[in-house]
Amino acid sequence: MKNGFFSKWLLIQHRDGKESKEEYEGFYADAREYYAPLGWLEELWMEKIVVGSWRLRRLIRCESGQIARALAGNSHKLQKLKASDLAEPESAHPATRRWKA
Repeated sequence: MKNGFFSKWLLIQHRDGKESKEEYEGFYADAREYYAPLGWLEELWMEKIVVGSWRLRRLIRCESGQIARALAGNSHKLQKLKASDLAEPESAHPATRRWKA
């Protein structure tokens, strides 16, 4: 995979998803200050946390974008469904008939 969560490159450089090196470096510095690793092993684990967190953030952004795109593409269909639901009388829905006294 060239881009995305499992990319071998940490920062996406493609124009459509370009990530800021400065933002990552700030994120890394904040994590380093918070965890204050002692020795190479703690440094390694802190780095794994930072990289995993950075990629998880990317994954969440991607998921949000996919959902927004799908909703935008289906907004016309959703509006039609809502309009048809409003047009139907309540008695047409079996569930509502069951609960009314």
